[in-house]
Amino acid sequence: MSLLKYIPILFFLYSHFQEYELSGKVVKILDGDTITILDLGKNQHRIRFYGIDAPEKKQAFGQKSKKTLANLIAGKEVTITVIGRDRYERLIGKVHFEGVYVNAWLVGEGLAWHYVRYAPNDQLLADLQKQARKEKRGLWIQEAIAPWEFRRRK
Repeated sequence: MSLLKYIPILFFLYSHFQEYELSGKVVKILDGDTITILDLGKNQHRIRFYGIDAPEKKQAFGQKSKKTLANLIAGKEVTITVIGRDRYERLIGKVHFEGVYVNAWLVGEGLAWHYVRYAPNDQLLADLQKQARKEKRGLWIQEAIAPWEFRRRK
């Protein structure tokens, strides 16, 4: 049996687990942790921010998180370090804009949670959330329900 027939499968798996960079213009802000970008080839990519979970639109701070993100990056060129894909086929990535790691910035501003389930070893996000919570920034000014709990209750 020839191993050559497995090369396309191995290439597919490698390409889906290998980090790479993607740049493009932010053309849509879906919520506080999901955007759509348009790359230079005019291809659209939906990006789910790695390691964070922003409040749902109908949750406290849901609209604030979305609006703040829009004010920061809507219509701007961003660079994404793509980590993989989620079950909805969105790209999962670390979003960078003008030297700012946007995922971490959102957590630090109290506009998103560190999503420990998907980024259990991300100490930066953990530390930023701890600090934002301690200083009662953003959603931490009140008793906050995590988005994954909010979704489960619906």
